[in-house]
Amino acid sequence: MKKIQRKTLIIDIINHNQVFSQEQLASLLLSEGVEVTQTTLSRDLAELNILKGSSGYVIQEQVAITGSKNLNDIEKVISQYVVYISPAASLVVLKTNPGHAQLVGFELDSVKVNEIVGNVSGDDTIFIATPSIQDALALSELFKQWIH
Repeated sequence: MKKIQRKTLIIDIINHNQVFSQEQLASLLLSEGVEVTQTTLSRDLAELNILKGSSGYVIQEQVAITGSKNLNDIEKVISQYVVYISPAASLVVLKTNPGHAQLVGFELDSVKVNEIVGNVSGDDTIFIATPSIQDALALSELFKQWIH
């Protein structure tokens, strides 16, 4: 498994489970067919900015921005993590650096915006569904203003 795939799996595991130790994380990875050494796992956690807190491992950026409820908070997330924006029919495609798309997608889900029906987030790409082509164009222009 490639490093980027392993890191994406680590993020997914931490987002969906309370993980309290590297041993537990290594076991969860192994259950997904990924064998990893403690050294590699430590390095991956550091590179992903994953910290150990009282409720287990958390992604550092999520600690700071989880619970965004307004456009000002979303603007900060878009300007910090999004590197490319393009409308595509009634979709808006956002590109981030590897490992940040799920974080941006999570934040987009936390705010009520009429132009956003929903989103699908991968490792570095987000597809935002909008009600119409016009909404996709308007939303992409708004996001472009935020990153420039």
